[in-house]
Amino acid sequence: TRFHATDDEEVKDISNHFPENPVSLAPSFSETVPARRVALKKESGTLAVLFIGRIHPIKNLDFLLKALPEVNGTIQLTIVGVLEQPSYWNDCQEIINSFPSTIRTNYIGEIPHDQLSAIINDHHILALPTQGENFGHAIFEALSEGKPVLISDQTPWRNLRPQNAGWDLDLHQPQLFSQ
Repeated sequence: TRFHATDDEEVKDISNHFPENPVSLAPSFSETVPARRVALKKESGTLAVLFIGRIHPIKNLDFLLKALPEVNGTIQLTIVGVLEQPSYWNDCQEIINSFPSTIRTNYIGEIPHDQLSAIINDHHILALPTQGENFGHAIFEALSEGKPVLISDQTPWRNLRPQNAGWDLDLHQPQLFSQ
């Protein structure tokens, strides 16, 4: 049996569990995204946030929702992704229903890939506090569009702040996501 891994961490994990089996490294690649980098007007006190991911606990949407009320200002959150766990989505909706009027949400579900660029460009930032990614296609696509990302430190996208590309934050410090 030969295993396929998408990053060095996966190679290490597989090798630890199956030391006798060969492991091939073949990173995930997204298709080329046209570089449009449309500048969205940003007014002080407002923020258009985009979440792209499956509606599943691993993507940690509820974590993001709990962080939003601590943010001063008006927030528009758009949620894009297939609904995988209806009970988890019900929990998320309970949080959404408790939001003050300064936070508006829009769940648009799954969309065709060719519409993704336009949606990314209609937002100031991508927020994905995921509990784990081996690549993070949504992160790649947002960065390709010149959008900063607010993500967890559980992805291969690291040290974003010095590159002015966003923030990769520790999930054990939820206050950082609100800041």
